[in-house]
Amino acid sequence: MFCTNCGRELSDGLNFCIYCGERLTNGNTGTKAPQTAFDGEPASASMTEVSQQAAIHVEQPLQNAAQAAVVENNHTEDTPAQGLLVLQDMKDNSKIYGCDLSQPAVLGRDASGCDVIIEGDKSVSRKHCRFFCRGNSCFVEDMNSFNHTYLNGVMVETPQEIHVGDRLKFGMVELTVAECDMGS
Repeated sequence: MFCTNCGRELSDGLNFCIYCGERLTNGNTGTKAPQTAFDGEPASASMTEVSQQAAIHVEQPLQNAAQAAVVENNHTEDTPAQGLLVLQDMKDNSKIYGCDLSQPAVLGRDASGCDVIIEGDKSVSRKHCRFFCRGNSCFVEDMNSFNHTYLNGVMVETPQEIHVGDRLKFGMVELTVAECDMGS
């Protein structure tokens, strides 16, 4: 299957070109579908598994969990995080994303509306998913993203508890939970 907009080869069954963002009709060979979007995001679609070639740009790769909390949430050593989540890129271990979960945190590619920003990958929705704490547990919830959120290969349809070592997939981006510390 090929995208009629950019001409790149795609995995069969995609509804959305992972390279240029063009919406495709189900199971076709690249014919464009009418645009049914709200605020630039497709209204609804499903996606089969795609190849694992995600290009993620991180302005400043973080070296450890403490630095991640400081950079992402402007905390100082005097204001410790109540819940700390650290995600590590599965293709490039030097790329680390972190956030303080004392409040829900949104992951996506929208720099103005997200706490965890995945830049340069259109397979990730502007506001893809959110992370939050409930009790002493960390959860992930899909935000009606175009390419869905997957936890250990299973599509997230309702909030799901996450643990260290879990694999999360957002479009073509795959991250692993490196730390999930709820504090004391």
